[in-house]
Amino acid sequence: MDEKAPKLRFGWFVLAALAGFGPTAVFSWPLTYTEYLQGPPILPLVGAIGIASAVVAAFAERAHRSGPGILLLTPWVGVGTILATLGRVAFDVRLDPTSHNLWPFEVVISLVFGLIPRLFGVLVGGLLATGKTTE
Repeated sequence: MDEKAPKLRFGWFVLAALAGFGPTAVFSWPLTYTEYLQGPPILPLVGAIGIASAVVAAFAERAHRSGPGILLLTPWVGVGTILATLGRVAFDVRLDPTSHNLWPFEVVISLVFGLIPRLFGVLVGGLLATGKTTE
């Protein structure tokens, strides 16, 4: 990254984490434990993470013109999905201590399902903000 390019501020990283936390919490927390075992609705969850990532990336790129630095937001969206998954695990374990024996796998699965939409969302959001399209 260029030395003179503006750096992203910490607030954008927090917003990126919320872009992962919000959709994951909305789609998984209201479910009962039995419904959660069957899995949250994956397509709406993945779409919501992608859209939220694109919006945060577009606004961050518009505000700072950071170029490739916008990709630094991608892992922070993953932090949000992890925090939402761990919140769900903590809530369920409080009710039944044997409910999430394989919780590390749940965290990895949430990261994997969120990887493609958050990378795609950040790239699309960054491109839309800069106005670089293929015409």
